[in-house]
Amino acid sequence: ANVLIYERMREEIAAGKSIRGVVAAGYHKAFGTILDSNVTTLIASVILIYMGTGPVKGFGVTLTIGIVASFFTALVVTRLIYDYLLSKNWIRTVRMLPLIRIRHLPFMNWGKFTVATSLILIIAGIGYGIARGHKSLGVDFVGGDVVQFRFTERVPVDDLRRVMDRAGLGDSLIQYQQQIGAPETLQIMAGVGTGSRMEQALQEGFPQAGMTVVGTDSVGPSVGAQIQRSAIVATLLAMFGILVYVAFRYEFSFAVASVLALLHDVLLTMGIYFLSGRQLTAPMVAAILTIIGYSTNDKIVIMDRIREDLKLGIRGSFRELIDIALNQTLS
Repeated sequence: ANVLIYERMREEIAAGKSIRGVVAAGYHKAFGTILDSNVTTLIASVILIYMGTGPVKGFGVTLTIGIVASFFTALVVTRLIYDYLLSKNWIRTVRMLPLIRIRHLPFMNWGKFTVATSLILIIAGIGYGIARGHKSLGVDFVGGDVVQFRFTERVPVDDLRRVMDRAGLGDSLIQYQQQIGAPETLQIMAGVGTGSRMEQALQEGFPQAGMTVVGTDSVGPSVGAQIQRSAIVATLLAMFGILVYVAFRYEFSFAVASVLALLHDVLLTMGIYFLSGRQLTAPMVAAILTIIGYSTNDKIVIMDRIREDLKLGIRGSFRELIDIALNQTLS
């Protein structure tokens, strides 16, 4: 939000306005873009809260608080500081370093190449993930054994993970837990039927830590199926919510374009993620839903500039207008 305000102020400085005019116009022109960007992210974060489970829900709560706090400080607190500095006559000019001076990059000419590259990566990555089957899914989705350890010496999580990797249990979830009035324990979740291997690996790898098993449990694949369903529903709801909001604020064609681009970002991320040999887990689902919120931000900034350029009557075809807007918002 602050960057959008500063970019607008930079343009007003180039137009030769006074410092008061620069500040006022910067905040005024950036407000609509900031609002739309934050609302589209909020749509995803609120859906995270209502549809997510465990860490995914917590992620949504944290993201929502962060968005609201950021929105308030960017538009209210920083503006109050500027107004105070201006009232005291402590700032008379604002200088900004131009980072990108190129203004005529032909983005639209690269469309076919970039679309083809993305399609190859998406098809290869998603196809590889499907071919791997359950190996592409973490214990959150396919279930597994949960073993709780008591210890005399705390071992860093990175060291634990290295030992688990050597034992062939690299897809495990490791976390220390502390309950009020009880000693700290170590909880590890790995694949089905790996409890004894887990115990042996830790006791042999860290004999000085005094690892002893205090409890075992098993998480069935039904929990994973529930997470999968909620993740898919949350993704579809987030996309639909963003589609409706962008269609209401801009045009339906803009909304369709933003959702298609959003779908591209999600599938490309998952494709590259699967190609790297990693597994889909609950935190990864939260990350994908966050991408759904944030990937719309840049599109909103560009669409807002396209709409503004259309109102100003800038000459050229719509294709040329898109290139102009992309160059204007690049930095």
